Amino acid sequence: QTLSREATTYYNAPGVKATDLILGVGRYPYIGDNVYVHFLGMWYDATDEREDRGVIFVDTKKAAPKEDFGIKFRYGDDIEGRIKELGACPGLLKAIGSMRAGSERLIEVPPTAGFGDSPRVIGGVKIPANATLLYDIVLLKVDDNSSEGINRKNQRKRSDAEAMEAEHYLNRQQKVREGREEARRRAMATTETVDDANNRDYRNANRASETVAEAPNVGESAASLSGEQEKVNEMKVDETQSG
Repeated sequence: QTLSREATTYYNAPGVKATDLILGVGRYPYIGDNVYVHFLGMWYDATDEREDRGVIFVDTKKAAPKEDFGIKFRYGDDIEGRIKELGACPGLLKAIGSMRAGSERLIEVPPTAGFGDSPRVIGGVKIPANATLLYDIVLLKVDDNSSEGINRKNQRKRSDAEAMEAEHYLNRQQKVREGREEARRRAMATTETVDDANNRDYRNANRASETVAEAPNVGESAASLSGEQEKVNEMKVDETQSG
């Protein structure tokens, strides 16, 4: 993440003039940290007043197209290896020390903080003695690689491992609770099914008992009707005989 603002010019180190174009919000580099940068480097004669007086001697994005993540070097070490081959100078590294990751800065380096009175060739471009250097540099990333940083990294790893183990434990406990809840629901469903069957059998038994209880009453009614019919028949016989 970066925070842009109007360019501010100041002297970052003796004789080194820095102009911030973008202020980053990342960490500052400390001795021992791995830093990743990209920069455009050019030289010019400070006594030459022409606007096009500068000559580009390196563009790391073109010189190292496979290193999109930036040119890596260990902050605080001497300028050696890859960063030296690409044209970094002591004044440039001094100016990086006050940059946050994500920042972009224009850095003007006088000969005393640059290559001095020794001419050199970088990227096929000859840089004369006592040349003033100008860099447009972007500090892409800072890896906390100091001894304190390594301790912090190890502590973060331990904390992350503990947090992950705690999360796994909670997930296992949740699954156990869910399993128990599912078993309880199944048991309740089974109990309800058995209860329904028992209630159904009970209702059927009651209906059967009521039917059996009603049977004697039907018999008594039939017998009563039969007796009344006999009386009627007797009355008819008596009437016939008297007539």
